[in-house]
Amino acid sequence: MFFNLKDMVARTYSEQLIAEWLELEGYFVKTGVPLQSSTPRGRGEADIVAVKKEKNGHKLLHIEVGHLRKSPKKDLEMVEKKTNAKIKDELKTSIKNDLGVDTNYEFRYISMIPYKNSFELIRKAGHRIDLINDVITKEILESIRTYVQDNKKSNKGRKVTPPNNLWMIQLLYRMLYYGVDFKCFFEPISLSAA
Repeated sequence: MFFNLKDMVARTYSEQLIAEWLELEGYFVKTGVPLQSSTPRGRGEADIVAVKKEKNGHKLLHIEVGHLRKSPKKDLEMVEKKTNAKIKDELKTSIKNDLGVDTNYEFRYISMIPYKNSFELIRKAGHRIDLINDVITKEILESIRTYVQDNKKSNKGRKVTPPNNLWMIQLLYRMLYYGVDFKCFFEPISLSAA
């Protein structure tokens, strides 16, 4: 079966956070999906694969989370390898076999580091790429707010929090609740003695 509980545990905190956010948004999520059509070095994997029913069918969202190399040409090559036609077809076929649904494929790369030239080249080639900081502050935090607001209506005024199994989302919710300034997480840290 394509989805099971152990598939929600990602290799990195950033993958885990993105996977939990997608679950909060109503997706079925799997992390570390093995791929047969990968690199010459052996079998690779898709960081996050998520499926959600939408008005016009089922959406298959393939997300890779990682670091760019500060070389626009190499960064574009890396993104294109992660979203080539064989990988796209393999993921779509896997979903069709496991869930019995056809899907509309969408790819997104979430970068930990902002290299402007790489971002521009990757976007120019038609790929979606976003910085993790922007995804957290513009999308994930908004999803948490929306979830809480939408569920307050049905809980008759009782306190609402995100589901407990989404521990990173819970952590962000608590930080929001207590007014933590998220900008502090994205500032460079100096470890040298003052």
